[in-house]
Amino acid sequence: RTGFPYEKWRYNEEYPTRVWDHILRRGSNRDKWGFVTHTNDETSQAYYTWMSGNVDGDGRRQLENQNDDANQQGSWWSELSSSLDWIQSRHNNVKTYFIEEDGHCSFGLYYGMQQDGFDEWAGSIFSEDQFGIVGNATSPAIGLFFLSAFLGVALAAGAIRSSHQKDREVHTPGANGSDSLLSSDKSTSQGAVLKADARRAILYSLGFLSRFQSYPITAGYLLTTTLYFWTMILSQGFVHPINNPSLGPGSISLSTFGINNPSLVVYNMQIFRLLTSSFLFSGVLTYLLGIWSVIKCTIPLERDLKDNSLVFLTVTVMIAAGCNLVYAMFGSGASCGTMSLILGWNSFDIAMNKKRGESTCKMMTGTLFLFLLVSLVFPFDSWIMLLSAILLGTIFAKFLLEEEESQRTNASSVSEEDEWLDHAGDDNMSSTNYSIRRRPLFVFSGIYGILFVVLVARLRQPDRLYQNAFYTGCTLLHTDEVGTVMNMVDNDRRRRGLEEGDNDFDYDFDYDNMCAEFCVPNIAALGTVFRVYLVVGLQLQKGQCQDLGCEDHLVDKTFSFATYSLDVEIFTQSNNYDDDGGGERM
Repeated sequence: RTGFPYEKWRYNEEYPTRVWDHILRRGSNRDKWGFVTHTNDETSQAYYTWMSGNVDGDGRRQLENQNDDANQQGSWWSELSSSLDWIQSRHNNVKTYFIEEDGHCSFGLYYGMQQDGFDEWAGSIFSEDQFGIVGNATSPAIGLFFLSAFLGVALAAGAIRSSHQKDREVHTPGANGSDSLLSSDKSTSQGAVLKADARRAILYSLGFLSRFQSYPITAGYLLTTTLYFWTMILSQGFVHPINNPSLGPGSISLSTFGINNPSLVVYNMQIFRLLTSSFLFSGVLTYLLGIWSVIKCTIPLERDLKDNSLVFLTVTVMIAAGCNLVYAMFGSGASCGTMSLILGWNSFDIAMNKKRGESTCKMMTGTLFLFLLVSLVFPFDSWIMLLSAILLGTIFAKFLLEEEESQRTNASSVSEEDEWLDHAGDDNMSSTNYSIRRRPLFVFSGIYGILFVVLVARLRQPDRLYQNAFYTGCTLLHTDEVGTVMNMVDNDRRRRGLEEGDNDFDYDFDYDNMCAEFCVPNIAALGTVFRVYLVVGLQLQKGQCQDLGCEDHLVDKTFSFATYSLDVEIFTQSNNYDDDGGGERM
C-alpha cells in the first residue's frame, strides 16, 4: 500500500500531480527527478483532450473551442506548466527541461540527447554520491572493498601471529606459564596493571585467531569475500533470475562492485577490476558453491603448505592475476573471478596430489562438474576465465613449486579445530615443505607484465558497447521484419495511424527500412532466437540496428512474459519519415 488518498483525488484533474507529490514526499530528498517534454506535443494534447476529469457528454474536456488547435495547445501547456510549477515549489529535487519544438518524447532520452546542453542537465539528475562507501554506477565501491580486504588481512595476519606465538610458547621454557604473563603483584603500579590487561586481551585475541592458524590466507579471503558479497546483496538486492541465474544483483550493480569488464579496463583505465573481480561472487548460488569448495578443497591445500604461507599466497596471486589478465585480453562483457580462483586452487591441488601419487579422481570429477555448471548456467562467470584459471593452477603446480624436504607429523598434534577438515582420522600426515622456483616465477611475471602493457596501451580493442555496464547482462538482437513486430508492439489503432498517415500519426513509413532491437538476457539469448523463429517466424540476428543504418529511435514497447518483461525498441533510417507532413515521432 502506498498510502495515497485515492478516493479523495480519483475524479480530480489534479490526480496525476497529487500522485507525484505523494511519491516525492514519501521518498528521499536526495533522489533527483527530471521532467522532459516538448513545448508542443500533439500526442500529449490528444491524451489531454480525452482523459477523464471535467468532461462533457462526449467524454472530452470542456475547452472553449474544441476545434481550435491553438486553444487546445494553450490549455494543455497552461495546465502542464502550473502542475510543474506547483511540484517544484514544494520539492527542490525536481528539475524540468523543455524542448522548444514540436514532438513527443517516447521512453528513453533519445530526443533530449539531440539538444545542446541536455547532457549537462541530465548529468545533474543522474549524478550520484561519489563518496558513498557502497558505491554506485559511476563510483565503484572501492572504499567498501578496501575495508573488507583490511579486515581479511587483519584476520590472516593475526592467525599467522598466533601460530608464531604458539611456537615460542612451546620452545621457550616457562613461556606458557600464564601466571608470569597475566598476574600482577598487588603493589604493582597502575600502569603495569593496564599493561597486563592489554597483554591479556592480546592473548585472548590470539587464542581466538589460533583457530585459523593452519589456513590463515584462506580464512582472510573468506572473510573479505563474505563481507563484500553480503554488503552488495543488502545494498543492491536481487534482479529477476533470468537476468542473473545465480540469484544476485544485476549487471550494473556487479559493475559497481568491481566485476572484470575488459572495455572498462582498457578504455576507462579501471585497472582495479583486475583485482576486485577475484573477491566478487555473482550471486547466492555461486557464493554457496564457492564456500563449499573452499572448505572441502582449499583449506586442506593450504594446510599442506602451511610451513610457508608465502608459497600459498604466491600461488593465489599468480592464479588470480593470470585468469583476470587472460579474460581482459580475450573476453568480452563482464565476469566475476572468485569461482575462477577457486577452480584454479582445485586444479593446483589435483596436480600436487598426482605428483605425490595420491588419488585425484573424486576431486577431478568435482572440479569438472563445477566448471560445467558455472560456465553454462551463470552468465557472469565466463568460461574463458574459469578455464584459464584451471590451466594456470595445473601449470603452477608442475613448474612453480619445488619440494625441499619431507617429514611425518603425528596426527595427535593437529588442533581440535581442524578435525572437521577430515585430516584428524590419519595416524600420520605428510608435511612436505615447498618453495617457489624463482626463474619460473620471473618468467610468468614477465608474461603478465606484457599482457598488462598491451591492455594499458590499448593494443587490445574490446567492444566499446560494454562500457555501458547494462549491456554486459544481455545479448543484443535485431530484426528488419518490423511489420511482424509492429503487430505485437502496438494496438491496431496506432498501427493503422502509422500506415495511413491520419491527423494524429502523419507518416509515410517504409517498413523495409526499419529495425526492431531487443536486449535479451544472456542465458535466454540462444533459446529466444530459435523460439521466436519457430513461433512467430522472425529471423533474429546478433547486433544493433545501427549496423543496418537505422539510428533514429521511433518507439518503445515492453513485452511481458509471465513474471519477466522485455523492452523492444523500433529504429528507422533518418529519411524514413516525412517531416513536411507535420507529424512527429512517438
